[in-house]
Amino acid sequence: MEKELEVYIKDVLEVCSSRAAFVIHHIIEHGSINSEQIRNAGFVHGARAVGDVRDNGIPLVTNNIKSSDNRTIAEYTFGPASEIRKHKFGGRINFPASLKGKLIERDGLYCAISKQQLPEKELQIDHRVPYYISGDIAGDRDPSDFMLLSKSLQRSKETANKSCNLGIERGFERPA
Repeated sequence: MEKELEVYIKDVLEVCSSRAAFVIHHIIEHGSINSEQIRNAGFVHGARAVGDVRDNGIPLVTNNIKSSDNRTIAEYTFGPASEIRKHKFGGRINFPASLKGKLIERDGLYCAISKQQLPEKELQIDHRVPYYISGDIAGDRDPSDFMLLSKSLQRSKETANKSCNLGIERGFERPA
């Protein structure tokens, strides 16, 4: 493992979740981890465990392999140190309670994409620039970096971003 990646991983292990730590330690010890191994360790949402590692800026390479029952599953290894995303160190940070109020004050109870008026409980805070690009900053947040989305559009956007990232990991480029 490259020294820069080794040092960065050591720092991340001091602050990351137990899910991320499990994935990281397994890759260090065995060279890789696959979704079957993550599930067998008791992590029902293996993709979330891997996401926790990526959310801390550690590069992972995804390859397809066959599971014990011959299904195609993902296998993960560390990527090159040149792909470390230090701006994501520490992973996702909870939004301050006041942020949603500031967004409602600015935009009203409207979804930023559909423009549909919704009850407050149906709106969720979302990054204008996806987290995987910009990372997060602790403390007060600038409301101009965020928007309110309906729960269903938030999930759709999240799924679309994950699909786009998967294509990038497999060597496909984003359209200009």
